[in-house]
Amino acid sequence: MKKILYIWDKAYPWDVRAEKVCESLASAGYDVHFLARWEEGRPETETIRGVKVNRVAFQKHHLLGLAFPKNPIWKKAIVCYIKDFKPDLIIVREIILGVESGKAAKKYNIPIIMDMAENYPAAMRDWKEYNSNFLMRYFVHSYKLPDRIEAKSLGFMNGVVTVCDEQIQRLEKVYKFSSKNCVVVHNTPKSNWLHSKPSPKSDEIVFMHHGHLTAEKDVSKFLKGFLLSCEHKDNLRLVLAGGGHCLDSLKQIAQNSSYSDKIDFLGRYNHKDLEKIIASSHIGGIPYQISDFNQYTIHNKIFDYFAVGRPVIVSENRPSKRIIEETNAGWVVDCENIDKIKEAILNIAESEFSDKAIAASEASKKYIWENDFETLVKFIESF
Repeated sequence: MKKILYIWDKAYPWDVRAEKVCESLASAGYDVHFLARWEEGRPETETIRGVKVNRVAFQKHHLLGLAFPKNPIWKKAIVCYIKDFKPDLIIVREIILGVESGKAAKKYNIPIIMDMAENYPAAMRDWKEYNSNFLMRYFVHSYKLPDRIEAKSLGFMNGVVTVCDEQIQRLEKVYKFSSKNCVVVHNTPKSNWLHSKPSPKSDEIVFMHHGHLTAEKDVSKFLKGFLLSCEHKDNLRLVLAGGGHCLDSLKQIAQNSSYSDKIDFLGRYNHKDLEKIIASSHIGGIPYQISDFNQYTIHNKIFDYFAVGRPVIVSENRPSKRIIEETNAGWVVDCENIDKIKEAILNIAESEFSDKAIAASEASKKYIWENDFETLVKFIESF
């Protein structure tokens, strides 16, 4: 049995991708340990569906468990755990702990790969907390500390797992990291999600978006365009499921409109209920702004929509546009333009889009986790 250590500075469980990767590896016979940040109410160690979880900074002040360069608590925890567990492979999630994990891997001659789900430096430049004061803005925007950490982290990596080809191209162009040492593992749902249902029987046409409502994934223009479309058609509804620091501002936009009753804010939801939430809609939406963040990731919700047979409206970001053009399971819309969004919504509402729903169901046969996990295992075994 081969031993794998997965390292991430977040709590476990909570992240769909991290849980999917680790639980699938455990089910496939690997001895999987997860080094996570402690959260209140959790024990220092426990086994969850075959994954042995070990938490850093147990019962300490939560700030001490935050990951940042050269944090002595994380540095010591990583080294001690590697010495005790003696893994055959280390997988570190994102860049924040990449340097410390990489140094320890090199010291003990253990191969290490990064699970890079997004363009982390670009995401940080959009986050509110890194735009709130001069010091944060300087380090993240001007000094480009996240980019420096990413570059240094990649110097230790034997390989990188991404969620789209565009990210691999970025790593090769910016850091000269060889594409031969990279692989795409999409953040797809498991096949037990594949319960494509007919569109809900309703006089209303229901559009929806689910996920964290944050600055790097802005849906405000889509909301405004939808509200404009309600001036011309009265059988439309928009469901926004999820929390986040943009939720209040989106609610304010809706409240300032004469059509606020057409918007349903569901707030935070249990991921177990997501399939049911999507099934209550007709059309999904990923209408995010064109940015360095969105140009180098494929948001897993596009595959969630496919799994329930729902076509998707996407913006013109390259990865999501490529998927829609490949599958014909939705529409590519200029989501920087509110009038274009309105026109698209009205055109879709007037059309027969069952062919797009069928295409989404067909796409779900390709974009399922079992296929991506097979790719991941082959990549892991190469080390």
